[in-house]
Amino acid sequence: MDAAEGRLIVRAGHNLTQRKTQEGIVTTEPTMFCRGCNRQRPWTPFERCSWECYDQDRDDPAEHQAMQLAAPQAFAFFMGPASGWQADDPST
Repeated sequence: MDAAEGRLIVRAGHNLTQRKTQEGIVTTEPTMFCRGCNRQRPWTPFERCSWECYDQDRDDPAEHQAMQLAAPQAFAFFMGPASGWQADDPST
């Protein structure tokens, strides 16, 4: 597959997809299909696109238990600080 034709190139170990265009190489963020709403969304480590999708009940008891155990990390990920906020900012 020739990159000059504009096909997607996956760089191993980087989780990014690159596409070569006439303007140069365009890097896009990885995507996934959310297991909650079934929409294509930006990748998250929890296979869900938002807290609303993450907080849905699971059919499999083992998966439901794993969801409950990982809930604090998922909540922190989805409800994290606003962009531009810094933990060591003395003005906050």
